[in-house]
Amino acid sequence: MREDVSPSDCFEVRRESRFSSDDEDYLHAYYAPIVGLKAVALFSSFLRLQEGESFSHEAFFKKLQLSSGEFGQALRPLEAIGLVVAYRQKTEKCFYFVYCLYAPKNPKEFFGNALFAGTLRRYLSPNECEAIARRFDLLTLPEGYENVSEKFTDYFAPDFDSPLYNEAALTTGGRAFAPLDTGFDKNHFFAALLDKDERLGEASLSKEEIVKVARLAALYSYDEAAMADFVVESYGYPKPFGSRVDFAKLASLAQDNLRFTYDKKASDKTSEAHGDAPLAKMLRKMDALTPVEFLTALQKGHRPAKSDLDLLNILVGEMGLPAPSCNALVFYILKVKDNVLSSAYAQKLAGSLVRQGSSTALDALNYLGKTTSYHKPKKEDEAKPALTEEKTSEATSPKKEEPAAETSDEEYDRVMDEYSERIRAKK
Repeated sequence: MREDVSPSDCFEVRRESRFSSDDEDYLHAYYAPIVGLKAVALFSSFLRLQEGESFSHEAFFKKLQLSSGEFGQALRPLEAIGLVVAYRQKTEKCFYFVYCLYAPKNPKEFFGNALFAGTLRRYLSPNECEAIARRFDLLTLPEGYENVSEKFTDYFAPDFDSPLYNEAALTTGGRAFAPLDTGFDKNHFFAALLDKDERLGEASLSKEEIVKVARLAALYSYDEAAMADFVVESYGYPKPFGSRVDFAKLASLAQDNLRFTYDKKASDKTSEAHGDAPLAKMLRKMDALTPVEFLTALQKGHRPAKSDLDLLNILVGEMGLPAPSCNALVFYILKVKDNVLSSAYAQKLAGSLVRQGSSTALDALNYLGKTTSYHKPKKEDEAKPALTEEKTSEATSPKKEEPAAETSDEEYDRVMDEYSERIRAKK
């Protein structure tokens, strides 16, 4: 939904999946923390409406005591997460909407999806996520026992020569899921793919493979052309259709190439820092670079160790920490831990930043300044006054992105001095 509906508009609902008695548990357990209880309540109300029957939004709003704006706020997250897909058509008197309802994913499908699991980690702690996953876990099959169950062919004795078994299978409804709109343009992707290898086109990848490619693009913020590059390198022609893309290799390529900025989609949020103060310059660098680029710049252009790259993948890829916040966290930890990137400490603070919703480097530094403290020995003549309001306002409007440059120890100290003084001035 891009705008609020008018009360005079009409609508109907259509179920595009078969729903089960477990769906309500799924909605409240791991969808509600993401979309909110109002959205879950709206979805439940949709399910109780008669399919194919026309309703007035005005009557629906009155029955549920909703305003048009509240309805839109509850509907948008349902659309974004794939529970509802809205269609609209212009009639003579009003717009007519069709809300197509899709069943929630079961626990295995939900927690096995990096986008869904990562988004849940933004709102709940790791322990809470683990508790929800364990709640729906199934008991393992008995070990050391012999399977003595009756076989289908032994009991029913099907005659595969009979025309009954040779006719086409019957079709009916099942559990279908709406595709997520991650901003990945399949047309651009296939055009780039064909440009790189004339043998590859839309018929070369299965729907499941395309979905996985789109998820990786969203996870690592790559554009369609970059993903086409990686798919060409990961594609195996001799393999069966549907399993020709080596996704382990594809994920590895996505991680290894994070240092290139030209093929990355730009972040839509920045710290809005300007001016020549050390902190403002560093904030722009944190917002503009990927974590690998930023850590490489801090190490004077040297490639980070594999253990550090694995940690960045955990922080961004698995925990869902935005790249600018990750850069701020890395910069902070390297200073307070004497240039040691402590994995346990980083994951602990990253969990807090994710739950706080920190999306920019400034968000992250402000949060770290409130919950932790940075202490650096000073000489008498090195003491600096707290930043004035005029000084801190230098981080309030955008400026052209700066290139990745090596970061000296002196720059480290200047930035952290300014940052710690700013925090002390606020307290």
